[in-house]
Amino acid sequence: MPSKAGRVRMPADNRLPVSASLKTSDIWKNSVGYDPYASVEEINKRELKKKEATNEEINEKAKSLFSLARLTGACTLCNHIGHLPYQCRNLISLEKLNFQSDIKEEAEDDLKERRNLGIVSDSDSSGGSGSGNSSDDGSSSGNSSDDGSSSGGRDSRDSDRKSRKKEKNKKRKRKREKRRDKREGRSRKEERRSHKEGRRSHKEERRSRKEERRSRKEERRSRKEERRSRKEERRPHEEEKRSRKHAKRTGKDKEERRRHTSRDRDKPNVKKKEKRKRRTRETDDEGVREKRHRGRSSSSS
Repeated sequence: MPSKAGRVRMPADNRLPVSASLKTSDIWKNSVGYDPYASVEEINKRELKKKEATNEEINEKAKSLFSLARLTGACTLCNHIGHLPYQCRNLISLEKLNFQSDIKEEAEDDLKERRNLGIVSDSDSSGGSGSGNSSDDGSSSGNSSDDGSSSGGRDSRDSDRKSRKKEKNKKRKRKREKRRDKREGRSRKEERRSHKEGRRSHKEERRSRKEERRSRKEERRSRKEERRSRKEERRPHEEEKRSRKHAKRTGKDKEERRRHTSRDRDKPNVKKKEKRKRRTRETDDEGVREKRHRGRSSSSS
């Protein structure tokens, strides 16, 4: 057998004569992993056992999950598993969804309208209410009881019944449309109310935001005013400090100038300059004196 064949049973026609010792399942299981000489019944039994084992495991897991769901309570309304509380239908009763009462009310309304219009008499309405929903059967029995009625009368009655049925159907359609319109109107009203509430909430949020902005602006203004007042209070002190600094600086400058002048006087170059200045002053004074003397002499002559 090739290695890629997998678990393949040996066909009955293609079997070599093998001793009974080689046909034992243990040898083949230990060497190959399965018994190719096993019968179909044995193979089926093994598969059934495997399936049962897997099913038992699945059932145990499911039981544990169901127990957990009961403890946690999947549905708080009916305490059953498989749905959530908003999907629960176990507590729905037919009284809430009683369609027969609506049908009876519609039939009574139709009879009242017909009586008001004069289409149906009291005897016909009592006979119709006794017969119930099977109007065709009652009409056939009434026609059979009346032996003296003619075929023309029957045709007229049939036409009347057909017209009545058409009118009933029309009225029912109108009522259904009215109910739908009412439901739609209620839903629209609820939508409008929700929309209005949403607008109101948005407006309130905007107002609150505006108030917050105003409060922030007022706080900023108050802070600015406080800063200005502090600056005004600090101004005289700062001016005093500036004047003191200026006085100190001027005093220091004068002292430094005096020091520089005293130092320059001690230098030889400075002495020479001072001598020159003195000479120029003396020469200037002599020239002025000569001019004055000349002027006086000229005036006296």
